[in-house]
Order: sequence, then structure tokens, then C-alpha cells
Amino acid sequence: MNQNNIKICNLLPLYYEGKLDKEQTRLVKEWIEASDENRHIARQMEELYRTSDTLFALGQINTEKALRQVHDRMKTRKVFSLWTWAQRVAAILFIPLLIISFLDRSSQKQQSAVQTIRLSTNPGMIASATLPDGTKVTLNSNSSLVYPSRFDSKSRDVKLEGEAFFKVTKDAAHPFIVKTPQKAAIRVYGTQFDVEAYAVDKNVTATLVDGSISMSYENDNRHWAERKIIPGQAIVYSAVRQNVKVAQAAVDVVTSWKDGKLIFRDTPFNEVLRSLSKRFNVSFIVKNPKCYEASFTGVLEKQRLERILEYFTVSSNMRFKYNANGNLRQEKQVIEVY
Repeated sequence: MNQNNIKICNLLPLYYEGKLDKEQTRLVKEWIEASDENRHIARQMEELYRTSDTLFALGQINTEKALRQVHDRMKTRKVFSLWTWAQRVAAILFIPLLIISFLDRSSQKQQSAVQTIRLSTNPGMIASATLPDGTKVTLNSNSSLVYPSRFDSKSRDVKLEGEAFFKVTKDAAHPFIVKTPQKAAIRVYGTQFDVEAYAVDKNVTATLVDGSISMSYENDNRHWAERKIIPGQAIVYSAVRQNVKVAQAAVDVVTSWKDGKLIFRDTPFNEVLRSLSKRFNVSFIVKNPKCYEASFTGVLEKQRLERILEYFTVSSNMRFKYNANGNLRQEKQVIEVY
């Protein structure tokens, strides 16, 4: 690491604490604008400091102690890239799981006004939170939930992009409604269920653990329809076909991610890869179509991805190759399957 990077390494944390003079601030800004990689690192650091400020206000972490640990570790490290350094900062702060931002801040004169809050999880991570009504929610990897700082309307509306498990506080007078990017919504009165609704997907899947939910959707006649399901069932809405399908579901398999597990029960290989992609924030490219003929059974808990791929290699004829293309803009590690 050259002297300039060492200097920036020391200045960047102070920059986001607002403790630099004009000359030091200029140096940091010039470094940030020097490359896409620098800008990416700066964004990571900014998110960490913004999150630590929010969590400190909520009384969830000792921000001063956490940041002091960051500075101490930075001093003891001899050689590492700034990118690696940014990742180490995230690990020290224990806060990359949940990014909290206020989308609509009220003025000081209107402190009682309702604010819109977004909870977001980083790729490859999960986090839990409690909503204003006491509802418990667990967000899967690369997901976000938008909700008001308090529920004042006749219904408790939230917006989900990604996957989440809900344990909804019962309130028959105020139904809980989960809206998705695919123009479908899940209506709830008090229950436990899983919803998967990533914006890049064309389907919305809701799996019911207990209680009762219904899927509201726009059908192919451009009319809104509603379909209820019972515990142990899953309902899938297709935004392409504009219809729904209901089937029995292996609830423990579908919801295992929230407990840090991956359960496979004669699971097709494409679904296995999809689960691994969400859990570890990687992208798979299957070079051999015969791989899709395989299925797997087992329970994975707290294993590293490398060890999991070793299991698949031993139990089948598959091979996995990490694709090191050096593209800094590529957020996901690419793994080829043969």
C-alpha cells in the first residue's frame, strides 16, 4: 500500500465523522473521485457510518466503542487493500446486516408526523426487526421492507422487495397487507408466513405456516381477484400469466433460511443453486445441462460455501470453478458448474 492510500485509510473514517479540516477534506474528495473502486469503497463506508448513527440512536450498539475498534484494527494491520479494509470495517461494526434509512424526514416542528422507514439487508446476509405494531419480520439476503413509523390507517401496509418471514401481531380491525413489485399483495390478520417477491422475478410466492392469508392480484381480465390458502400451502402468483397456483408446501424447507439453515429434500439442482445464490451472494453459470438432472437431500447449517460445494462434488460428478474476471463493478462472485 502506498503512502497516499495509507493516509486516506486514516482520513476516510474521520471524513464521515466530520472531523477533517478543509485541506484534508479536499484530499479525501479527490481520492473518492479518482476511480470507480474508490467511490464504491466510500459508499460502503458512508453506509456503515450512517447505519451506526441510526443504531446508536436506537440504543442497539455502542458506536463509539465500535468505531474505536475499527481505528485500532486499522493501525495494527500492516498490508491490505482498501477494499478488504472496507469489508473488515463492516465485520467489526456488526452492522452490515441491516441498513435503516428514513425516506421521509419530518421537520422538528412536526415530530409527531409519520415517517417512512426502509429496512434493507446486504447481499448474502439476513436480519430481524420488530415493526411498530409488534410484528416480527426477518429479511432474507438482498431484501428491503418499507413501512411507516406507526400504523395510523385502517390497514397496516408494508412494501416488500425480496424475501421475508413475518410473524404478524393479530389485529382483526387493521389487516396487515404486504405489497410486492409484481402488483400482488398478501392480506393478513395475524399469522406466520413467508413471502418471496424479488423485483427481478416474475413470480410472488407466499407460504403459510399458520393462520390465514390471501393473495390479491390483477388477473388476465385486468380485474382484481383474491385467493385464500390454509396452513401448509403455498400460493404462487405469475405476473406473466396473471394467475395463481396453490399447492402443498414443505414449510420447514421453505422457511429454513430464517434460522440460518438450508434444508434440501430431493430438491432439484436449479433450486439448490438459487438457495445458495441468495445465501452467499454468488452467481452460478451451469456449463453442463446434465447437472439439472440432479437433486439433493440434506441439511446445511453454518457451513462455508467452499465446504458445501465439496459435498456436491463428492456426491456427484459436478465440478465448480470460481471465475476470477477482475471486474470491480461485478457485485457477485461468479462460479461455473461443469
